[in-house]
Amino acid sequence: MEIGVIVMAIAAVLGIVFLYVWIEKSDKILPPNEPSTEVSTNETSRHVERRQSESENRKVITKVPLEGGRLMENTGFKEYKIISQRDHWFTSNFNKEEMERALNELALDGWRLITAETVVYGTGGFGGNREELYFFLERDRGTQ
Repeated sequence: MEIGVIVMAIAAVLGIVFLYVWIEKSDKILPPNEPSTEVSTNETSRHVERRQSESENRKVITKVPLEGGRLMENTGFKEYKIISQRDHWFTSNFNKEEMERALNELALDGWRLITAETVVYGTGGFGGNREELYFFLERDRGTQ
């Protein structure tokens, strides 16, 4: 029991130290889209480039086109699409050739198949359970 109390006290002290260090460092974090121009004498140019690159990756896009529009800027972010056998790509009649045609057509537009899943829906009964295939696709945002 005494060891448990000691361990808890050490954990509490470490937690407080971690919180203090985190708060101290959070004051020095760069705001998004504003890379620092200050360079310490200990920093190499590679470290400066990496720090500026990390700052640029925190960029947030606020203007998103609606209704199927496309972003023209490559932001380093991913865009995802989910299609199913009931979508217009397969016209409800799923077959291998139609799947290949649809995936190749989407690949020309920058989409890449990540995975496919079978989803069971329906409650059984006279019609039994029904399954639907879902295809999860990904592309770099800004790809045309």
